[in-house]
Amino acid sequence: MPSKSLSVYISRGHVLVGENDQIDDKNAVNAAFREKHGAKAGRKQSKAAPEKKSNAKSQADEGYIQTLRDKALEDLESKRVNTELKRLEIKKKMGQVVPTEDVKRLFVMHSENIKSAYVEASDNLIVIFSNKGGLNATDISEMRKKFVDLVNNAIDKAIAGTKSNLHTLVAEFSEKRGVGQHD
Repeated sequence: MPSKSLSVYISRGHVLVGENDQIDDKNAVNAAFREKHGAKAGRKQSKAAPEKKSNAKSQADEGYIQTLRDKALEDLESKRVNTELKRLEIKKKMGQVVPTEDVKRLFVMHSENIKSAYVEASDNLIVIFSNKGGLNATDISEMRKKFVDLVNNAIDKAIAGTKSNLHTLVAEFSEKRGVGQHD
């Protein structure tokens, strides 16, 4: 192996140089390199290098490499989070994303408006039927009370059904998200 190639491997940390610019073949990193690249890989081989120093250096190098890997993974995760936040911010500015609190308030107001309009229309129907049927004021008030109770019960059932549908929707979304979408 040409000296130039070996210097590249040394600079990248694939081959570790010991004392007196010699390569220790008992070092685990160097032995793995030699095994991978064959017998022609190597400079001056030192057989007299003490094993204690090479093991300590090898363990230190492995610890350093692991630290670098951990830091790189943290940086990568941080970049992913920042990218996602920037993408959401762009969508929000373009009007593609609406805050959920605003949507929640909008749905509540919409439901209340529908309920009040329905109760008003039904109250008008009660008055029309009572005029045709000859009912007195107490009968009309009893009919209105029963009707409001029926509407309130119907709304309670609708809310319970919506909550159930929401839980199902969240479960399906989570299931789909876990199957094929990996960031």
